[in-house]
This record gives sequence, structure tokens and C-alpha cells, in this order.
Amino acid sequence: MGWTSLGTLTLNQQWQSFESAAIGSETFRIRQEFGLKPIGKAWISQAFAIGDDFYGFQPIYPNKDNALILTLEIPEDFKVEGLIVRHLVAKMGVRTRVFNLDWRLPLEVFN
Repeated sequence: MGWTSLGTLTLNQQWQSFESAAIGSETFRIRQEFGLKPIGKAWISQAFAIGDDFYGFQPIYPNKDNALILTLEIPEDFKVEGLIVRHLVAKMGVRTRVFNLDWRLPLEVFN
């Protein structure tokens, strides 16, 4: 078991999907990269293959000194139906100010 990369996003005001899907695992690690520290927050959520809705919103505050470990649970009803594949999506918060548009989120999954 170990950490596997799901990709890296450069955040903006639109929801973007990480390059790879997460299958089954509910534990993720985010490391952040930026030049000047952004003011505000970003959001991360899950997109399942059953529509355009997102589930399990989590805020992310700028911090490149420490990795952030997140638990994003799969709803029990989805597990029962075998819906365990999802893409994680992220975007900057509406009021977030980024000075160089260089806030990047490398995302890893533990499996």
C-alpha cells in the first residue's frame, strides 16, 4: 500500500477534474504549491458517474508547509450499488485572491 498520484491542478474559478479517477479509496493527500500565498480558500469535492452533482465538499486553505490528509467518504448507498469510481474536482473559492494564478494542488490517493 502507498500513495498514488491522481494528477495536479492549477486552480481557477471553474470546477476542474484531476487527471485520474479514484477507485474505492477514501483517503487522499494534497500538497500545495504557490508563489505568493493566496488569500481565501479552495474547494475539493467528488464527482460520481451518475450525473453532474458533486458530493462531500471540503475547504482547502493555503498551506504549502504541511500536506493535508483528507477523508472523502463514498456514500453507503453508492457502495451498495458498486459506484466506487469517482473523479475528484477542485476550484478556487469565489472570494479567493491569487496573485500569480499559480496555486497548484498535487493530489494523491492511498491504496
